[in-house]
Amino acid sequence: MINAMRHRLPRLAGVFLRDKLFILACLWVVLLLRLFTFSGPRAPVSLEEAISPLVNREQVLTALREGRVPRRLAASLGLAGLATIALLAAGLAMNLRALIRRRWDCLPGGESPKVPWDVTQALKTAVYFLALLLSFLILQGAAVSAPGGDKAGGGPYLLILTVCVQYALALGLVGRVARRWGYAFSSLSAHFSSAVEQFRQALRIYIFFFPAFSLLLFLSSFLNQAWGLRSVPHPLVAPLLARGEASLTVLLLAVGVVLGPLAEEIVFRGFFYPALKKRLSVPWAILLTAALFSTLHRNWESWLAIAGFGVLLGWAYERTGRLLVCVFIHAIHNALFLVYAVILSAVMRALS
Repeated sequence: MINAMRHRLPRLAGVFLRDKLFILACLWVVLLLRLFTFSGPRAPVSLEEAISPLVNREQVLTALREGRVPRRLAASLGLAGLATIALLAAGLAMNLRALIRRRWDCLPGGESPKVPWDVTQALKTAVYFLALLLSFLILQGAAVSAPGGDKAGGGPYLLILTVCVQYALALGLVGRVARRWGYAFSSLSAHFSSAVEQFRQALRIYIFFFPAFSLLLFLSSFLNQAWGLRSVPHPLVAPLLARGEASLTVLLLAVGVVLGPLAEEIVFRGFFYPALKKRLSVPWAILLTAALFSTLHRNWESWLAIAGFGVLLGWAYERTGRLLVCVFIHAIHNALFLVYAVILSAVMRALS
């Protein structure tokens, strides 16, 4: 294996070095990262500024016991808690049934579609994406820092705009590569009846995985306390907790439940995973894609749980061969957590 790597690495380096545009993009990324690190413009909204107030679980529980939470919000919190318990119980029942039958696959066997591009093209696309995204962030930071720039009021909306630009850049670059190779993401297309069946598959997979995900969340929380890390909400949820505006809530739900799952599954499972699978075994390709998926979320306190969710999505794509199933799983997951965040933000505003 070592000898094979010795022969492959120079050939792989030669492929990259012959591409002048790629070399320029790499140099540009290094330069922009240096600007961000040492002397670059400040991001329009830092995570600490966006998260105010934070959700205090002890405060919420105390207010519930003392009856200071409005009845409608208390009922909503109770329903959310019951839904969580029901999901956990159903997931445990499915896992117990699988353990008794010694069959852990809740889906029929399948294989994810093959793609014509390889890992070198995927890596080049990632570098081009970083170059474009960092350029946008530099320009955005300069515009916000300029006299007359909105340094506070539009912060959450700027954050949502940044996320939308990220998705647009990623989808544009992936679409360019796909068109170049004459590839269509046909696993996204489905008739209504097929889409309903794929949604049922997605829901079943998510329920099956929910106990494991809950365990990963608990483990992440334990490690955060042991290492003295401060648990913070997801960057997209933070503005909702801070302001709770109706228009902001609608935008967050649209991005988190529709645009986000669709874009991320096309990029990670539809583009990067099959390219990695050409060079790696299926388990390693799933793990590496999940690690990249979790890292790019930049939510370090929940990195383990997000990586575990990425493993689920990779496994679901490999087993079903349908990208739409992964999109539905992702949308279900985001919808549950965003609805929970909406309720909590309403409770915190009521208490304040």
